[in-house]
Amino acid sequence: MDWCKNRLKNSSSQEYLESKVNILLAGSLKERDQYAQEKAIKSFCEGIGYLEGVLLFQRHIHPSNIEHSNWIGKEAAYMEALIEVDLIVKEAINRQYRHFCIFL
Repeated sequence: MDWCKNRLKNSSSQEYLESKVNILLAGSLKERDQYAQEKAIKSFCEGIGYLEGVLLFQRHIHPSNIEHSNWIGKEAAYMEALIEVDLIVKEAINRQYRHFCIFL
C-alpha cells in the first residue's frame, strides 16, 4: 500500500486513489507475489500523478510554482480550478481502474 502514498497533491483524489488500490490488492492482485503487486500499483499510480501535475501547471495552481499574488481576490476561481482538476483526476483513476480490472 505504501506504493501509492503521497502521489497526488489533492487529498480527496489521493484518498480515492488509495481506495481503488485497496480494491485491486484485495481482488485481482491478491494472489500475486509482492513484486508483481508493487509493479502493478506503481504502474497504476504513476500516470495519474503525472496527469495531475500537468493539469495543475496548466492552470497555474501547482503548489511548487504558485504565485499567490495572482490569486488574491480570485479565491472562487482558484477553488473552481482545483475542483476541475480533482474531477478530471478521479475520472482518470476510474478509467485506469477499469483497464486494470480487464487486463488483470
